[in-house]
Amino acid sequence: MVPGWMRLLVGAAIAAAPSGLAAAELVIVNSSGKAIHELYIAPRGDRTWGPDRLRGKQPAMIAGGQTMTVADLAPGAYQLMLVDADGAECEIESVDLMVSYRLDLTSRALRECTSSH
Repeated sequence: MVPGWMRLLVGAAIAAAPSGLAAAELVIVNSSGKAIHELYIAPRGDRTWGPDRLRGKQPAMIAGGQTMTVADLAPGAYQLMLVDADGAECEIESVDLMVSYRLDLTSRALRECTSSH
């Protein structure tokens, strides 16, 4: 027979586990040579972008050669909008974020993305 205190401890550990596993993160590696001045994240198919994820950050941009991590996102399907230093918008419509997603933003990827919008 398992003592009551042990059942309580195991139950607390199981209850805490999903919250630790529920968070996902987006890692943006900017090797494009252009600074990204705005970043918006929305569930896929939703055009309500919400707040700029870079506003209020120091620095308030992702410079060329820098990496930024957006943590504590709920796992799911997302779309992103990045705005570069020239004001050109880059929409990425399909990011399946389960645990960690790395977005390698090259100059070619940014050029192709901004020219299609």
